[in-house]
Amino acid sequence: MRREKTLAAIPREKIVIKAGQRLVARNEPITRTHIEWLTAMAHYRSAVGTEKGAWQFLLPVVARVAFVSFVFFSFLYSLYHLRPRSEFCFSQIVPLLLIIITVMFAAYLVTQQGHLPPTLIPVAAGIILVAILYDLQVAVLTSVALALLLGIVFEFDFETAFRAIIAGVMAAVAMRVVQKRTDFYRCALHLSITLAASNLLLESLKLSDTNLVVRQCGLGVVNAVGSTFIAMALLPLFESFFSFTTNITLLELSDLNHPLLKRLAIEAPGTYHHSLVLSSLTEAAAKAIGANPLLARVGTYYHDIGKMEISEYFVENQFGVKSKHDELAPSMSALVIVSHIKRGREMAEEYDLPDRIIEFIQEHHGTSLISYFYNKAKELRLNGEMSEAEFRYPGPKPRSKETAILMIADSVEAASRTLDDPKPSRIRSLIRRITNDKYQTEQLSGSPLSLADLQKIEDAFVMVLIGAFHNRIDYPHPDDEKSN
Repeated sequence: MRREKTLAAIPREKIVIKAGQRLVARNEPITRTHIEWLTAMAHYRSAVGTEKGAWQFLLPVVARVAFVSFVFFSFLYSLYHLRPRSEFCFSQIVPLLLIIITVMFAAYLVTQQGHLPPTLIPVAAGIILVAILYDLQVAVLTSVALALLLGIVFEFDFETAFRAIIAGVMAAVAMRVVQKRTDFYRCALHLSITLAASNLLLESLKLSDTNLVVRQCGLGVVNAVGSTFIAMALLPLFESFFSFTTNITLLELSDLNHPLLKRLAIEAPGTYHHSLVLSSLTEAAAKAIGANPLLARVGTYYHDIGKMEISEYFVENQFGVKSKHDELAPSMSALVIVSHIKRGREMAEEYDLPDRIIEFIQEHHGTSLISYFYNKAKELRLNGEMSEAEFRYPGPKPRSKETAILMIADSVEAASRTLDDPKPSRIRSLIRRITNDKYQTEQLSGSPLSLADLQKIEDAFVMVLIGAFHNRIDYPHPDDEKSN
């Protein structure tokens, strides 16, 4: 104590350091005096600047802005080439940028306001949302962009960037396929193991003490579980505000106890059965070409809901009774048939079905000609009183793979019922004829289906229909056995 007082009483010598004077020589040991000189120089520079003026202080800020802009530009440029042109639009990009900005703001709150370690930055929460709302490719790309942005903002910190990219990529992989909400818990488990292991590795390389290693591993688990629950809480908001249709939403709509499907089963049982059979065709074809089989199946369930209020005007619900169209003019019959598209859309909006499902209702007939009533009108020699447009569906034409599959499958399933001898060769010939007709009449011109996709769709339809029309063993009747 006496020694410290004595040292404090010693007067300090003021030293003037001139421009160009060397403070520390190469390989010279650093002493306390050197540290004081360097500290004084740093204070002087930050107080009054150097001969370069304010530019020296603006340069780091400008450099960071340039780096951040470069990352954003590279991110958007990569998205432009990864996503179909139809999906690279304002409504698809805004939610993605909002997620990135939210994670960056959360990182600021965690490290600057809360003075918490970067280990708790919820990068995984944002990437889980991206993986569910978009796909694995976009989620991985976003995790790389987020890691770079965090590394730049936090003074080019490699450790923060490394933690972010590990958390992001694992979250993307863990949530690449979501079939039920319990998949979130599986994701939390995988994330916990990954983040704890990565923190253990980083702290071990830094030779941290055991208590810090254990603490960082625990914080990794907290981050994993917390990020998962944050994503679960935010997902319904993004689904509602930005009209996303996720697999979780589709699974909820696939429940056959949904009020609309229950009404369809009661009011139009033939249409209901037709939709169930048709869903097997669309799901198999979607799997074959890499489309979304769940979306194809659920969209097929609801595509004909507009028929239920006038079910008796459709052949699958007539059950052998006299057709009501016999009493109508062909143009009026066509008007009744077409009306199920408009009414189906109205009912879907009443029950708050997603836009992706409404697309199946509107597009599954495209602008096809209602040939039966058109030909009937021609036979009645009403050519002068009609136009072909009166006998066409309003459209639009299918704009996605899934709705295009439904258009082909709808015609195939209806035509297959007329086959007297459903042999595989006849089934394949029927499917090919219908597919060629849709292609030649340009009903598929708005969809992204390729010729290779059409071939795979035909093969999938053949396999399903062969299974549906398989031959059964002709078991002897009980009376015949008694007579023997």
